[in-house]
Amino acid sequence: DDDGVGEPDPSGRREGVGLANSRARLRQLYGEEQRFEAGGTVDGFRVVFEVPYHVDADRTPVRTVGAR
Repeated sequence: DDDGVGEPDPSGRREGVGLANSRARLRQLYGEEQRFEAGGTVDGFRVVFEVPYHVDADRTPVRTVGAR
């Protein structure tokens, strides 16, 4: 959440390049298994995204140097 002014873009654009690219990338990677919502709220602006979480049981965990 962003608690800034939250005024609409005076150019009339509904979504900037960053949000459009994020939406497209999530759609490309996860198809219908993702959710991306962005828009103004009473208090500012909110972006919500959901992506699937999968654990690959066939992979052995790797310990990195310095990891505890």
